[in-house]
Amino acid sequence: MRDLVAGAPTADELVEELGREAHALGRRFAVVRRVEGLRPLLAAFGTALGFPDYYGVNLDALRDCLGDLVEHIAGGAAQPLTLVWEVDAAFRSAEAYPIVRGIFEEAEGDSRGGFDVVALAPA
Repeated sequence: MRDLVAGAPTADELVEELGREAHALGRRFAVVRRVEGLRPLLAAFGTALGFPDYYGVNLDALRDCLGDLVEHIAGGAAQPLTLVWEVDAAFRSAEAYPIVRGIFEEAEGDSRGGFDVVALAPA
């Protein structure tokens, strides 16, 4: 998981640049903009990552659905994916932040390079 701090360039410029990089490498690209609160954030991840309708919008469901997605990517059944997550400043100090981060780091490790996350922080 890469951490970037927006400032100069702006968050929008960084997202645009990361999108160009991902597409040049033949990767899908998804963005989750700043979201306040764990449940809305988990819902945004589900939408951005195309999780199925049965996605339960909780941490266990994030781990399960992300694991399924990464399994498809690692097995060649799905295109590699870069996710940019604009992390809300308040969420970085929330109890759930290291848990969500750990779920993404685990998925990155399991993906054989097919899934990566860029955590974008405000300046």
